[in-house]
Amino acid sequence: MTPVEESPRATGRGALRRSLAEAMGAVVDVIFPPACGACRSLLPNSALLCTDCERAADLLAPPLCPCCGLPLATATAPAAGGDALAPAPCPDCAGAGQTRAFDAARALYVYGGPIETAIARLKFGRVPQIAIAAGDLLARALEMGTLAPLGAACDAVVPIPVGRARLADRGFDQAVLMARQIGRRLDRPLLPRLLQRVHETRPQAMLDRDQRSDNVRGAFAATGSLARGKRLLVVDDILTTGSTADAAAAALKRAGASRIEVVTLARAVLTC
Repeated sequence: MTPVEESPRATGRGALRRSLAEAMGAVVDVIFPPACGACRSLLPNSALLCTDCERAADLLAPPLCPCCGLPLATATAPAAGGDALAPAPCPDCAGAGQTRAFDAARALYVYGGPIETAIARLKFGRVPQIAIAAGDLLARALEMGTLAPLGAACDAVVPIPVGRARLADRGFDQAVLMARQIGRRLDRPLLPRLLQRVHETRPQAMLDRDQRSDNVRGAFAATGSLARGKRLLVVDDILTTGSTADAAAAALKRAGASRIEVVTLARAVLTC
C-alpha cells in the first residue's frame, strides 16, 4: 500500500476525525467568535480578513515567474505560437545552477499589510483559526483556477512541517491546518506525516538568501516511498526565497514524487 492509499479502516477513522473536528469547530466558533485575522474585528462568518482589510491586502497579479510565482515587471518571453509575450523565469529561477526541486509555486497575496499582520498573529499570537481560514481561502482559489496551474491534478496534499521546538511552543502546525482544509475541499488525501524535519533549523526570517538555503539543506526527509508518478501539492504559509520549499520538494522527489507544486498564502517580494 502506498502512502496515498487508505484502507477501509483508515477511511472510517478519517470520517470520525472529520466529524469530531467539525463539532469542535462549532464549539470554537461559539467560544471564540470569527474575527478578522489582521484587525480582529468580529465577523458574521469565518473568514481570513474583514472587508476593509481584504481591500487593503495586495493580491499577486501577473505576470509571474512560471516556476516560483515571483511578480515580474514585464513578460519578456515570446508565447508559443503567437506574438504575445509570456512570463519568463525570474533571475533566481533562470540563473545558472538555480534549478528548482519544485515544479511550480503560487501564492494568493503579496506578503505585507494585513496579510503580514495575520501571519504574525497566526505564528506568534497562536491563533490557529487564522490557518483554518487561510486554508479555506486557498482551497477556493485552487478550485476556481485562480492559482493555476496548481491543484487541479494533484494526488495528495502535503504540509511542510514546522520544527519540534516551534511546534511545542505554538501548540499547532499551521501548515497542517491549512493543508487539511485544502485536502477536504479538493477531495484529496492529506499526508501530514509523509514529510519530516530531520533536524532543527534557525528561523528563516532572520537570514539572508544564501543563509536560508544553507539553513534548510538536508532538513527534510520523507518517511516512506511513493508510487512513481505521484503529484503532490505542498502547503506552507509563506514563500520567500523558495529555499524551504526547494528542500522539502527535493526530499519528496527522492521518495518517488514526479511533480511538486507549492501553494502558500503569501509570497514575499525581496529586493536583495
